[in-house]
Amino acid sequence: FPEPNMMGTSMNDLVADMQSLAQKQLEEMPGLPGTENLKIVREVCVGPAFLEIIRYAKKTEIDLIVIGTHGRTGLKHMLLGSVAEKVVRKAPCPVLTVSHPEREFVMPT
Repeated sequence: FPEPNMMGTSMNDLVADMQSLAQKQLEEMPGLPGTENLKIVREVCVGPAFLEIIRYAKKTEIDLIVIGTHGRTGLKHMLLGSVAEKVVRKAPCPVLTVSHPEREFVMPT
């Protein structure tokens, strides 16, 4: 793995610190109303998103994956791919995709 940089911190240490901070922030997020009786898992994983989601779902026997979609099409979709699409195709359990509502431009009157 990489040599420590000039400040004495390796890339692995930086990734671990970022992962720890992200997990802390995720755990501090408020719960959603109506989910008190559900077991909701919030965990930070490092790696390609779709692979990590699928690995985690298999490892922990997840019942349902809920994932957001961006609705990219055309060239953006071809270049960037779709994490949600890959998860839907490869997941070991049902996947619920949720799209962001369309933005509407309203002219001031």
